Amino acid sequence: PAIGGAVVAAAGAVSAFAINAASYFGLIGVLLAWKSKRSTEHLPPEPLGRAIVSGLRYAALSPTLMALFARGAMFGLCASSVLALMPLIARDRLGGGPLTYGLLLGGFGIGSMIAALLTAHARQRLSAHRLIGMCTLLYAAATILVATSGWLPLSTFTLGVAGGAWILALATIGTSVQMSCP
Repeated sequence: PAIGGAVVAAAGAVSAFAINAASYFGLIGVLLAWKSKRSTEHLPPEPLGRAIVSGLRYAALSPTLMALFARGAMFGLCASSVLALMPLIARDRLGGGPLTYGLLLGGFGIGSMIAALLTAHARQRLSAHRLIGMCTLLYAAATILVATSGWLPLSTFTLGVAGGAWILALATIGTSVQMSCP
């Protein structure tokens, strides 16, 4: 998001989409060159439909997974409002245009990248439950501050905090789901 915001601000949305599309060539090359080990399992494969039904049944009957899904859905639904309204914040609250929007989006992305680097450290110090709760409160506070701020540097910094809370909360929920499954 940080690089995308800078590209949108400097060269426009079409350039950002073109660069994003071109970036997939490296990923495709890695996937084509990847030599995976063949499985030595001798069990017959489970039919796809039956496997999907089994997975859905397991999830529906697991109170832990249902609670994590609900928490992730509620956080994601509420938190996505900031990203959805960011163009209006840039235009109406800050009186800017595409460059202002790019800076705000860049702040969000930089905060996300910094938090991604600190995820392991945060998980060592806090339980998943406490970390998700703290991230939710941080995101809520950042949302209120961005909604009331009329100063670009403060809004950009606050969106960095929101981006960090976003990535930490959703990564922790995703990891908790994975750890709760067989």
